[in-house]
Amino acid sequence: MTTTLWMRFGAASFLCAGLGSAAMLATEDQKSGTAPHTYKIDDLSWMSGSWVQGTGENTTDENWSHAAGGALMGTSRTVKAGKLVFFEYLRVETRRAKDEDFDRLYYVAAPNGGKSTRFELVKLEGKKAVFENPKHDFPKRISYWREGDDVLKARVEGDETSTEKPFELTFKARKP
Repeated sequence: MTTTLWMRFGAASFLCAGLGSAAMLATEDQKSGTAPHTYKIDDLSWMSGSWVQGTGENTTDENWSHAAGGALMGTSRTVKAGKLVFFEYLRVETRRAKDEDFDRLYYVAAPNGGKSTRFELVKLEGKKAVFENPKHDFPKRISYWREGDDVLKARVEGDETSTEKPFELTFKARKP
């Protein structure tokens, strides 16, 4: 009986040590931005709201729902000279691959209602999120971050092979 008790104690100690090491590795991965599966959709709730850049007949706006059901739903619209020139259906969703036992977050964009492209959340620090898809032509990286209570910024960029230039958008909270 004593041997069995010591075997259980030894196995439990080994298991706890293993879990501690795994937790430490997960923390290190999260710090380096290589463990996007540790993020939850609620971590991006700061994106929620109605945001606008520009005034009058030349505006770009984004509207993001609150986090629910493992997703944020969004739309974007650009108006120039009073006419719609671009729109996009957006979402940030939770997905799990068949061969993985953890969730990942993806930014999914469907420009002008066309084919959607996924960008994986690769880094989240406070209220700054970086989504990447290195296989996509342009963009390859989309970043969002908050500056204060009433500013949401976005940066869209490629890599050194991209002919398109990176650009930033500065949205202000839309007043009701």
